[in-house]
Parts: sequence; structure tokens; C-alpha cells
Amino acid sequence: MSVYFGRRLLFGPAAQSEWQMFFLGAAFMLIELQMISRLSLLYGCTWLTSALVIALALVVVLVANLAVIRLGERLSPRIKLLYALLGLSLLVSYLLPAEALSALDAGGLPLGYALITTVAFVPLALASSIFSIAFARTAVPSRALAFNMYGAVAGALLEYLSNYTGISALLIVAGALYALSYLAMQAKAGRAPTPSG
Repeated sequence: MSVYFGRRLLFGPAAQSEWQMFFLGAAFMLIELQMISRLSLLYGCTWLTSALVIALALVVVLVANLAVIRLGERLSPRIKLLYALLGLSLLVSYLLPAEALSALDAGGLPLGYALITTVAFVPLALASSIFSIAFARTAVPSRALAFNMYGAVAGALLEYLSNYTGISALLIVAGALYALSYLAMQAKAGRAPTPSG
């Protein structure tokens, strides 16, 4: 249904497409689900845990957006570096031995839990910063948000891959989607000059 009702937008002229925003939306859904699932397994799968994790995720997104508002002129030229750091953080999160780290807490200090939680939130902060920079560069914000929302729908559908691959493998899928968003950004920059924001 989403593809049908959005066909004019999604399959319109290439000059009006915002595929970077589409892939950012899809990937964000996956890292958010993976983070919530991992931390729920760590702290217990209760409504309180889910509420706290979602609230913290919103705070991280807000702080990342505020950072881009304050430091946008410095961060915008470094978007390629942010993409590289995001890819690295996804890889670290994927390879993180959560069981071994949680065993560190046996001594009474919550070092393992703190490290796992931090590693889970870093990709979210980097992804939010990239989104804010990309959104500031768009010529038509409403179209960019529409592409982003369609991407979120695609990401929600891709979440079902976790039934076959496991939750951690969603980070690999998210990494591939972020790579596609980077390529879409490069392709758009090659077509026309990027408006400053």
C-alpha cells in the first residue's frame, strides 16, 4: 500500500529524489530495534525498561540535533567522517561480546553494563547527526521527510529478518543501508550543487 500511494514520489524524476533520506529512515529503524532488544535482554524485558530505553533514545536524538544546530558549519563538511564512524560503531556493536562483558558486573561495579549500553547508543547518536546534516541540506524538506518515512516503513518490514538471522544481524543490514545512503548522497552531490543549510 505504501508503494502504491507513494509511487509518484518514489518513482518521480531523479532530480527530485531523496534516496539518502529513504535509506537513513530504513536503517534507523533497524538500529533502534536492535538497541531496544539488546538492552531489554540486558536489563530485563519489562515495560519500564522499554520506556527508559526509548526515552534515552529520544534524548540522544535531541542532543545530536542540538549539536548539529550549534556546530552545523563544522560538522557538515565532515559528514563523510561521521559515516565512517557510524560504520565502525555498528561493527563494534556487532562484534561486542555482551555475555563476557556482562560477567564483569559480578564484582559489584557495573562496568560491563555501562560499556554495552554506551556502545548501543553511539550508532544512534551518529545516525541522528547524519540525518540532521542531510535534512539541513535538502531543498524541499517535506519531500525529504516523505522519503524518510517511506524508508522507515521499509525498515519496519526488514525488522522481520531478525526471525531468521537474529537481532545482532540487523546491524549488518543497517550498515548496508547506511552505505546505500552514503552512495545516494554522493550521487546527488554529483548531479547538482548541495544547497547550504
